[in-house]
Amino acid sequence: MKPLLFIFFFICGLISNCDIGHAQAANPDNNISLAVNQPLIFSYNFADELVHDKIINNALELKVRSAQYNTNLYATLVLTGGDITQFSKQISLRLKNKTSISAAAGTNTDIYLANTPALLFYQPRMIDNTPYYSFYYDVVMHPFTYQVRPGTYNFSILFTMTQP
Repeated sequence: MKPLLFIFFFICGLISNCDIGHAQAANPDNNISLAVNQPLIFSYNFADELVHDKIINNALELKVRSAQYNTNLYATLVLTGGDITQFSKQISLRLKNKTSISAAAGTNTDIYLANTPALLFYQPRMIDNTPYYSFYYDVVMHPFTYQVRPGTYNFSILFTMTQP
């Protein structure tokens, strides 16, 4: 049986290669890196799968170093070769755990991704000697409430770090 829908993600952290991204920062005291812990593929073989969340548990680890400045972290969804509005608010990142006690980020809350940057969290400047803070995310594909054409869809998630 042919899959109804096959979705593949390519993750990038500002400027990156393949599955592990490292931001190119002019200042090494403020940077991000990304590790992909699980294959980021959603495959649908039966129509009833389209009406339930599909979750890739512990999919991503985002490492943040903000030794010099307070920072905001954002994620943007990019669809290659298709209409992004069809998937707007369909995919989310769900924070499962973090090592930072000062980051303004709630766990088990979905941050819905679209083609505009979505704020993941605010991280105050680090005041201890910790080399970085880790943020662990699930990737969630929410139920489809409209017709999606069968096919393969490729996405990228772009992570950016800014000063507020």
